[in-house]
Amino acid sequence: MNYNSFQENFSKYILSASGFRKIFSPDNNEESSLTNITTEDSAAAALIADVFSSMVSSHNGKTIALGMDARPTGPSIAEIVIKTFENNGFTVVFSGITAAPEFMAWVKTTSEIDAFAYISASHNPIGHNGFKFGFEDGAVMGGENSKNFISKIIAAAADEESYNKSVKITSLAPSKLPNPEENKKNAETAYTNFSEIVISASDTEKEQADVINTIKKFASKIGIIAELNGSARGSSIDKDFFESFGFKTQFINDTPGNVVHRIVPEGNSLDLCRAELLKAHKRDNSFILGYVPDNDGDRGNVVYFNDNTQTTEILEAQEVFALCVKSELEFLKSVKPGANPAVVVNGPTSMRIERIAENYNAKVFRAEVGEANVVNLASEKRLKGFDVRILGEGSNGGNITYPATVRDPLNTIFALIKLLAFGGFESITEAVNSLPNFSTTSAYEPEAKMQIGQISHANLKENYEKIFPKSFEERKTQLKNDYGITDWKEINLEGTESKIGVGKTFRSGKETGGLKIVLTGEGRDIAFLWMRGSGTEPVFRVMTDIEGHNSSAMQELLSWQRDLVKQAAQMG
Repeated sequence: MNYNSFQENFSKYILSASGFRKIFSPDNNEESSLTNITTEDSAAAALIADVFSSMVSSHNGKTIALGMDARPTGPSIAEIVIKTFENNGFTVVFSGITAAPEFMAWVKTTSEIDAFAYISASHNPIGHNGFKFGFEDGAVMGGENSKNFISKIIAAAADEESYNKSVKITSLAPSKLPNPEENKKNAETAYTNFSEIVISASDTEKEQADVINTIKKFASKIGIIAELNGSARGSSIDKDFFESFGFKTQFINDTPGNVVHRIVPEGNSLDLCRAELLKAHKRDNSFILGYVPDNDGDRGNVVYFNDNTQTTEILEAQEVFALCVKSELEFLKSVKPGANPAVVVNGPTSMRIERIAENYNAKVFRAEVGEANVVNLASEKRLKGFDVRILGEGSNGGNITYPATVRDPLNTIFALIKLLAFGGFESITEAVNSLPNFSTTSAYEPEAKMQIGQISHANLKENYEKIFPKSFEERKTQLKNDYGITDWKEINLEGTESKIGVGKTFRSGKETGGLKIVLTGEGRDIAFLWMRGSGTEPVFRVMTDIEGHNSSAMQELLSWQRDLVKQAAQMG
């Protein structure tokens, strides 16, 4: 390795508020199960950890928690990170393979921990890896902190002295990974206690007991399939926690590292769970729910038994989130009648959330894609007097239930169960059928991804704004006749801000946030077209959402959006 090869390798990193990721497998195969990493990646890991060390020092921190998901390269990266932190004088508390929600609950509730580093590439293929960083609040770093951190990393990677320091750290004597057993047990205890607070919306024993006992009345009638796909959730509290309520459970592929299908819990990744739930339901008809997490276990998408079709079906990510929102708004009304409710979501979350919120007099606020952006916006709204019980990104199905600061499949499953315990529904099927009808592009179907070449996002958006008005006028009669659409407005989303208006003055920086065209009619939002470059993959994402159960209309709008983006990209 030399400085040039290091820089070439470092240029492959995707650095965003959602985390830092690249392929770490030394054969550059994103599906590889190799455990070692290259000298270039070792130096990059040391450099990133060193920059984070300086941030922790500026916060007067002394102890850093370190955990990882179940990817094969995790231990190799952890060894480098531990060397770096210890070389900089920090105490490292290492929990080994730990589900992200468990890890962050432990950080949030442990006063001795000042900051954290979590090694993960979330939903990316198994050969990828990366990092999430944060401080004592257990939330992934976002906002200005994240922008500042990323700029410092880029500056350090371009500085040969910083590179040389990182190389020296990697050449230190091998650091035996600390025994994580005690820390892992502490994390599990913290997570169990914290989960009871989240589910009950209370930290007082009596109020917790009231909610938990109500749920327990339903538990014996509900069976849950957990197909964990070798994720970090296999080492977490799921089985014990569910069974402490009295739920029946069946766990599949729950050995961390035993990955049997693609990691992202969308589409055919849920087929195995759906098939196993159907088998279990035939044996015992109480089995009605199943979930599959991504590798770090911070989201879990859902399958359920449909009473009408008499088979198991996959709940779309947007439907999962919508059900959780409906459940938690109903629950908030029950436990806090005088609340000032609000929901915080990202730009591509379906507008069915607005329709649900209307029934509870709840406001809906939108942020740019990225968990940290949504969490930060929710914090801002709480300071302004809103009760933000639930937030998240409907486009990936992950709900964040306050006071949690990360998506969590336990909270998703309990939200669905609370539809029965507190929401007045007789079955999950009835709750699903109650959702407002919208047709929405899945974030992970092939048509939702595009390649735009070398054009900058700023230029692409400027070009798009030139061609969209003309294209709209050409389609205006058809849009009005078919869908009642007569007008449009543009919304630009950056960080926690959502700005209505056309042009560069409504964007800033690299202009990498989401751009959304909301299609309206008779003063009502009917559909939207959305686009944004991915922060975690080298692709450009597009999607559409339209009111009504009409997948052909959604596909027509999606085809229009893809054509517009393609034209804008070709204009250069």
